[in-house]
Amino acid sequence: MKKSILNLGKALNKLEQTEINGGGPSGRRCDRLLRRADRYLDNGNLNGADRVLDTYDRIC
Repeated sequence: MKKSILNLGKALNKLEQTEINGGGPSGRRCDRLLRRADRYLDNGNLNGADRVLDTYDRIC
């Protein structure tokens, strides 16, 4: 049974998986990513901020 569920997940595209799992990311998660990027910028870590903002663009 478990293997068939895993195969189903591979067969569905990302949009279909999102619809089944209840929609897009919560606003809370997106806000948390933006706050983390701000902390990286405050500490002068531009690479960390870029990485987090890339994740934000991909998810939110």
